[in-house]
Amino acid sequence: MAQYKSETIAIVDDDSSVREGMHRWLEAIGLRVESFASAAAFLSGAPESFARLILDQHMPETTGL
Repeated sequence: MAQYKSETIAIVDDDSSVREGMHRWLEAIGLRVESFASAAAFLSGAPESFARLILDQHMPETTGL
């Protein structure tokens, strides 16, 4: 099993209401979360450091696929 720097969940969604709502909901149940408004923003950081990824499939520029 891979070892991650943290058990943080990454959310990638260009729709701010969806992204912020999911972020708040996951934090409310005790999970660590980081949100990104685009695939480029997510990929510019350290994507390998996240334990899980929730992403939108339909985004401008780079899709979730």
